[in-house]
Amino acid sequence: KESSAASDVYKRQARIPSISEPPTEFDCLTNVFESLLSHELNITAKINSVVHICLQEQDYTTHNFMQWYVSEQIEEEATARGILDRIKLTGSEKGGLYLFDRDLENLIGGSISVPNAGK
Repeated sequence: KESSAASDVYKRQARIPSISEPPTEFDCLTNVFESLLSHELNITAKINSVVHICLQEQDYTTHNFMQWYVSEQIEEEATARGILDRIKLTGSEKGGLYLFDRDLENLIGGSISVPNAGK
């Protein structure tokens, strides 16, 4: 009986919001990665919101658990920014785009290097 009641409560409270379909067409390559960075910044804001609630509630166990996600988002943002910086440095020059494509192909779980970025 208790199991059935618990199941009923769970069914009523679990709401999974719909996820809108991501765009599939972009004006240029830069817009693709600007969209990626915007998405990563949005995810970071949501993670930070959960971390903030953990601290307010003094829920240090969940706060500790969330630190993996915080670290992962730092990497994701750095990768997205690195790719975007590389695109901006490359411009539309075909040889540079070829090298950029090769860099993306070699990018596996790390961040892309951008020589002299920001200088």
